[in-house]
Amino acid sequence: MMALGASPARQGQGIGGALMQPLLLQAGQEQTPCYLETFAERNLAFYVQQGFEVTDKSRVKDGPVFWGMVRHPS
Repeated sequence: MMALGASPARQGQGIGGALMQPLLLQAGQEQTPCYLETFAERNLAFYVQQGFEVTDKSRVKDGPVFWGMVRHPS
């Protein structure tokens, strides 16, 4: 998946989690780790709820901060 998002008016209604669940289920069945990057600190808690953990915090040269996150198969 290249991108995932919900309009601000629909955030907090479970849409993002519902969109991610089939992919996370498949990754778990295949014992495949998942990796993502987010430029929005407010998204970190959502991804942690989905089983991701922060592995890196970086800054694009002369640009914004972003966080790398990984979800290991269980």
